[in-house]
Amino acid sequence: MEKWVAYALLSMVFAGFTSVIAKVGLTGISGEMGLAIRTVFVFAFVLALSWLLVPRAELSAVTRHNL
Repeated sequence: MEKWVAYALLSMVFAGFTSVIAKVGLTGISGEMGLAIRTVFVFAFVLALSWLLVPRAELSAVTRHNL
C-alpha cells in the first residue's frame, strides 16, 4: 500500500473518532469548548503518530526556522 493511501485512511478514521466524541461526549457544553476539546484530541493523535512514524533524525532536524 502506498504511504499516502495509509495516511488518507488514518485521517478518515481519526475524523470519525472526533465526530463520535463530539456527538456522544460533548453534550451540554458550548460550541467553542467542544471545538477546543476536539482540537486537543486531534493534536494528541497527530503527535503520537508523528512520534511513532517519523524517523528520529528527521524530528531532531526541525529548527525554529522550519516552523
